[in-house]
Amino acid sequence: MRTRRVITLSAAVTAGLGAAALLLAPMASAHPDRLQQLPVPASGKCTDAISVDAKWDESLQGGWSLSWAQWMNDGKGGPVCTRTLQLDASTGQWKVVS
Repeated sequence: MRTRRVITLSAAVTAGLGAAALLLAPMASAHPDRLQQLPVPASGKCTDAISVDAKWDESLQGGWSLSWAQWMNDGKGGPVCTRTLQLDASTGQWKVVS
């Protein structure tokens, strides 16, 4: 039996910046980007993945691409469909990052 699991991770983007650069940089988003991954659909095409499988806003369709993740196959790794979501500060709505 194939286990279905969806992973949603937060990504923080701060690397190699000095204190002065941090003071001059705009404030980081209170809502970091979300990385979503799910098993590749039976068709083998990530374009067939639907947001309902990701248990996320059903209006956010598409944006899935083929990737690889360690969590698949009980930690042995394998192909997954992946996409990134970003909060649009002007609308307060999540959008798929292309």
